[in-house]
Parts: sequence; structure tokens; C-alpha cells
Amino acid sequence: MGITSTLSTIAISNSPLTANGDINIDLSASGVTPGSYTNSNITVDTYGRVTVASSGAGGGVTDFTNANGTFISYTTENTAATGSVTTGQVDLSATGTPSATTFLRGDNSWTDQADVVSGASTIVEIEVKNLEGAPLVKGDPVYLLGTVGASSRMEVGLADASNVAKMPSIGILAQDLAINGEGFAVVTGTLKNLVTTPIDGATATTGDTIYVKPGGGLTLTKPTGSTNFIQNVGQVGRVSTVSDGSILASCIMRANDVPNLPTGKIWVGDGNTAVSDVVYLDETNSRMGINTLTPGTALEVAGGGQVNFKMDIGSSQPAGALSLDVRQKAYVRAGMVISPNPTAVQVDNSSLVVGSGLNDIVSGSDHCLTVGSGNQIISDSDRSVSFGNNNETKSSDNSLISGNSNILRYSNNSHVIGSNNQMGDDYVVGNTAGLINSLIVGSDNTLVTDDGSGAPPSGALSFVIGHGNLLRATQQNSFSFGYSIVNIGGTATPHRNNFNMGGNLQAVTETMTLGYRNNATLYPAEDNANGLGATKFVVATGSQNGFNSNALLITEGGASIGGVPQIPRVILPTVVNLNFANDTLAAAGGIPVGGLYHNTGILRIRIT
Repeated sequence: MGITSTLSTIAISNSPLTANGDINIDLSASGVTPGSYTNSNITVDTYGRVTVASSGAGGGVTDFTNANGTFISYTTENTAATGSVTTGQVDLSATGTPSATTFLRGDNSWTDQADVVSGASTIVEIEVKNLEGAPLVKGDPVYLLGTVGASSRMEVGLADASNVAKMPSIGILAQDLAINGEGFAVVTGTLKNLVTTPIDGATATTGDTIYVKPGGGLTLTKPTGSTNFIQNVGQVGRVSTVSDGSILASCIMRANDVPNLPTGKIWVGDGNTAVSDVVYLDETNSRMGINTLTPGTALEVAGGGQVNFKMDIGSSQPAGALSLDVRQKAYVRAGMVISPNPTAVQVDNSSLVVGSGLNDIVSGSDHCLTVGSGNQIISDSDRSVSFGNNNETKSSDNSLISGNSNILRYSNNSHVIGSNNQMGDDYVVGNTAGLINSLIVGSDNTLVTDDGSGAPPSGALSFVIGHGNLLRATQQNSFSFGYSIVNIGGTATPHRNNFNMGGNLQAVTETMTLGYRNNATLYPAEDNANGLGATKFVVATGSQNGFNSNALLITEGGASIGGVPQIPRVILPTVVNLNFANDTLAAAGGIPVGGLYHNTGILRIRIT
């Protein structure tokens, strides 16, 4: 056997080869020094043998800077290979202006960070830390407690719809968290890999709304009750009884539904949307209460409440007014006040007060109307009316006052028109008598039944028209027209069936008096036994006083007193003093043509 070798081959001859022991083959040296090389420069021949090897110097790009936004400058060093340092610039043709807030895009343009538009995102998460004091699980809604120092991590606890301090939810946990554990909560987006049916014991379907649960956790049932908050935190996505379901979360960090109200309550805007403590609605019975929780009518105002509004009924509507178009019957089952200043106003059932409202009172009097100021309709004066100022109607049904400072007492079906008039009563203790079906028109007139006793009889059918007339102890059928007419005898003499017309007259019962300043003391005394009755007709002409004022007196007739007929007498009181012999002397004595005089008792009429 023979073995030969050259630089490129090893040859073995005289086969077959049989031998025992080791075979050693010696190769000729390549000339390369054995060892490790840095930044190596090597030469390999065609047979794969390293024939030259040496360590080289540093190489590659050693500096890379931009120049004027268009060129990139570089420096290379490879002295072992090239024996020199190479520098140069690459033309990038970049646009824009480089700065601390720009970067070079792949299209060779410098772009500001603020101009970068984010691509589509499927989830928004925040970093959280569990400070609930108990473990939290994936899918729990959490509320904000604070921050972890100056970091971006939020301290959270379990959200609870029944606790204002633990609302609203800011996200839904993306994983289980041990006490003080840290992780993520999904604010918006798809939360995957969790059980989505049942939720709070209810079977879910895709699209079901998910709420924060009273007591903590999630629920498909919208919270009820006025103390619970309502926050919709998402919808059910994939429905699954194992951990491959999903929820589409949307935690907008506020209660996103109108909170529940107590029965019958409404919201009041006060800057905080508070529940009204004033208004109560009884929807079942179609009733509304103001200051009451138990309205008994369609609208009930309790506790002295006031309903204030402006009303305009007509063709135009001023700014700020309420236009009322009433096309059906309007019912008022209690009293009504229309006033800009309803201080101390009282009003009874179905009565109406219109005016300034100063001390207007309708007390114990139904179906009444007062228009003005300071008017009072009191003491069961039903169906009465008062127009004007400071008038008083007392215990007088179906009565009317119109004017100023008038008094109408105990006088049913009566009217007083004018000022400072009084009908009925006279401040006598116990006097409750008035005049039924009577009338006063004018000023400063008094028409009363006061006869000096505590309980005089009631009067009726009496009329006073004029000024300053004082008629006391008036019983019935008394008529006075004029001024300063006074019932003679005052309260000592009852008066009835008299008629008076004129001024400064002394009214006498059952007498008609016409004229001015009559003198009742000169009426002839009655002589009923001889048929001379009381004076019943008087004509007086007293211009300044009562002397010689009685011009004509006629006594009563048509009656029998003591069985004696009363024959009317015609009395000319002043003719007695006119005694003349003839017309010539009568003319000289002031008797006009047609005038009456007498000649020693013989009545004559002046002819010439």
C-alpha cells in the first residue's frame, strides 16, 4: 500500500487496504498563523483552505447626520482594507424642515408629530390598581379612587349603582386583580374571553344593555328606585356560557340615564337637577298637589301656597304673559284671589277677590265678589258684591255695595251706593237688626232701625237718596229724597210709611213732607174725638229757617179712631196773619193776584 499527497490531493494505492492500528496522515502547512482574528481579513483558495488571515481596523459607517434636510452625511473607516477613511453625502431629496418635533418618513419627508393620524383601534384601556380591599375579577366595573403617585395608573374600586360615592364606572376590568394588584380596565372597546350568560342570574342575548348593578358588579336589569343611579356601560357581544364571550364596553364616566324618581315626583332644574319637594303628581287619579302628597282634587294647593301667573285674554299677547284660551267650562271649587299684593287676604268657597289685596276679606260668605281694596264681606253674607274701597258687608245676603267707606249690616237684598253711608246696626250692643229690601244712594246717609234698645225690630222697604240724611228707628216704607232729612224724635219715635222730599226736613212717621225746613212742632195737636187726626201732608218753604215755613198742612182721613171718623183738614198756617179788608189792601200787604187772605175770618182770593 502506498500513500502520496500533493497540495490538492491525497492518494492511496495497492488496494485492498488491510492494516492494524492507527493511520497517521501528515499534511503540509498552509502558511497561516493559527489564532483568533478581529475584524478579520482572510483569503480562501479554490479548495476552501484559508491561505491568508489577518486582523483588520474598525470599518462601516461611523457618523450619520442630516444636512439641510436633503443630504445624509456619513464617514467610514477601513484602513486594513482600503488604507483610508471615506466620507461623503447621500442625496435623499427629503422635503420639509427637520426639527426637534419632526421625523423622517419613508417617503423622504420631514413630518411633525402633531400631524400624525392614528390608525383604527379596537380597544382603549387605562392602567389601574385595585384598592377595593378585596380581590376584583375580570368584567367588574370599577370607579375612580385616586392615582398612583404621579404615574398614569388609576386607583380603583368596585362600582356600585346604589352608592353615589362609588359611581360612575370608569372602565371594566380586563383581568382578575388581587388586592393592590395592577392591570388594565377597558374604557371603550371589545372585552373578550369571559362568560356573558348568565349575567346577574339573567340569560343574555347579543345586544342586551349592561348596567352597573346596585351593590356592585354588572346586571342586565335597569336599576329601579329613586336612590339608585343608572349607568349603561356596554352591550353583550358574543354570548357564551364559557370564557369565550365578549362585551362591547363604553364607560363614559357619568350616569347616562335619567335617574329613577319616587312615586309622584318630578325633576326641578336648580343647577343640580333636584327632585321637587313642592309638586306631587297622582297619575292614577289625575291629580296634582302643591305642598301636599295627597291631593283630593285635580289641583290642590296646600299650606298657604300661591299660584302666580300672568294672563292675557284677547287678540294680542304681551311679552312674558300667559295667553289663556278657554274653550270649555272652567270650574273653581274654592275661593280665588286676583291681586298683585295678596297680603292677609281671606276668601271663602266659590268667592272671588279682585284688587290690591290690602285687608280684603271674604269670611264665612259663599259665592261673593269684591273688587277694589280693603273691602270686607263677612258673617255669612252669601251671594253679595262689593265694589270700591274700604266697604263692609256683614250678615247681609244678596246685597250690593258700590263706592267708598260704606257699611251694610243685617240687611238682606239691599243696596248701598255712594260713600260714607250706613245701613243697618248702629253699634248698639246686641243690635242685629237691619233693613230688608232697602236702598241708599248718595253720601253720608244713615238708615238704621236703632230705637235705643239692644234688639230693635228689623226694618224693610226703605229708601234714601241724597246727602246727609239721618233716619233712625226706621221700620218700613220710609222714603227720603234730598239732603239733611232727619227723623224727628230720633230713636225715641219709630218711623214708618213716611215720604220726604227736599232739604233740612223733620221727617214724621206716616207723613209726607215736601219742601224745606218744616217745623213739626207747629203741627196741630190731634183731636180724634172731633175727627182731627194727625198731620199727614206737609208743604214747607223755609228757605233759611223754620219760622213761618209750614205753608200747607193736611190731616189724616179715611180712618176711624174711637168710633169717630177722622176727617182731613186743610190748614194754611200763615193765612191767619193775612187779614185785609179788600184786594187793594191785600196787594199793599204783599198778597199777589191769586193769593189767599182773609177778611175777619172770611177766606178770599185776590182777584185784582
